Amino acid sequence: MPHLVLLGDSIFDNGRYTKGGPDVISQVRRLLPQGWKATLLAVDGAKADEVAGQLRRLPADATHLVLSVGGNDALVHASVLDTRASSTAQAAGFLADVADHFEPRYRAAVQACLVPGLPLAICTIYNGCFPDAAYQRIVSVALMVFNDVILRAAIEHALPVIDLRSICCTADDYANSIEPSSAGGEKIARAIVGLVAASKPTIAASLTRPSAPRKHTGAASVSLGHPYADLIGLAVEEQRSGYSRCTLQVTQTHLNPHHVVHGAVMYALADTGMGAALYPTLAPGEICATIEVKINYFKPVVAGALTCVTQLVNRGKTVANLESSVHCGDVLVARANGNYSIFRPGNPGLG
Repeated sequence: MPHLVLLGDSIFDNGRYTKGGPDVISQVRRLLPQGWKATLLAVDGAKADEVAGQLRRLPADATHLVLSVGGNDALVHASVLDTRASSTAQAAGFLADVADHFEPRYRAAVQACLVPGLPLAICTIYNGCFPDAAYQRIVSVALMVFNDVILRAAIEHALPVIDLRSICCTADDYANSIEPSSAGGEKIARAIVGLVAASKPTIAASLTRPSAPRKHTGAASVSLGHPYADLIGLAVEEQRSGYSRCTLQVTQTHLNPHHVVHGAVMYALADTGMGAALYPTLAPGEICATIEVKINYFKPVVAGALTCVTQLVNRGKTVANLESSVHCGDVLVARANGNYSIFRPGNPGLG
């Protein structure tokens, strides 16, 4: 029986902050496929150098580990944000000192998690939700030195990363400035289960034209029902006439030899998103096929959640044009434009 174990701090051990709502571990257990189980070893308030102690309680039948730690290490050094500096160089030096303190402790935590020889995924530190926009900006920049340590460790050990900065990105995701709410916890749980268990979306659909139009509300993911999308973990979160929103959680299997997301992954998001947006516009008996897709890549992606939003630009009788934008968090990483043939099987005229 697969057995998932959550290690780290209150990102996973958030029960005291949910005001009676479900915490991360209960939502993970609800979302896991039948036959899986999950154990919480993470402890609210834990720092990186306490992970080894959590591992001493590792169940003998554990099969998968997910680690989220570092936020409390950052809190220990929060006073550096109020430290006066005589120059930008001195301020950068203060942050470098913080990184020097955190890095060996975090690396030791990761190394301890690798000892059992089980599949391991690690999480970045999210940016929190502070009411003062100026302070939020400073915190987000300061946390980059911690996330740099985490991402370099992930790359060196070829570990999949759950980028919490991209997942917990709205005020509703937080119970307070630094703790995940039930809503944020559910998003974290879905990312975990989607990564370790390759969970299938919850609404069955397909990209074959039904006899009558279908409506999708976006309340849950729409399964594409085709093997390639399932293979890469691509899900359609919203689909309606002329519009779709697709997502994909980056794992190590999506990376090229340079440890960045392969361009074909973002192309697949755009191409699938265009088909998903176009299909609800088709008449009974019609199907569509790609004529061409042009894509521009703007930023490399190493981890996180990719979101592709597609809109119909023009719909003719036999040809449609659509545009897709791919984001990682709030950063535009690629944009694509595609033309699609609309036809009835046996008569693929391009118009």
